[in-house]
Amino acid sequence: MSKFIKLNLELEKLTDELLEELAIKVEETIVKLLSKRLGRRIDDFNIIVNIEKEDIVTLTISLEVTGRSRGRINYETVVEEALNTAYKLFEKELRRFVKGSSKAERSNKQH
Repeated sequence: MSKFIKLNLELEKLTDELLEELAIKVEETIVKLLSKRLGRRIDDFNIIVNIEKEDIVTLTISLEVTGRSRGRINYETVVEEALNTAYKLFEKELRRFVKGSSKAERSNKQH
């Protein structure tokens, strides 16, 4: 699944530390949703979250889930929901750094 959004970010304000914190938030969001929706059905899962910043910011998520089939649960739907939730969080957090937005200005004053 690929999704491209142009946000006109102030890239210089996206520090490596901030991006690392954001990657952790994204991973925690996925884990929380998987645990809530699948619970004990999960045997194992593997998540890799990578954020790269060059001329653009790129979020890559690799997610593998294995589990037992109890009841009528569609693992693909749950994984898709987890990924969509993570991407929405990522986009929301990045919007604080859009050039000229009042959110970007407030964020700068706080740091």
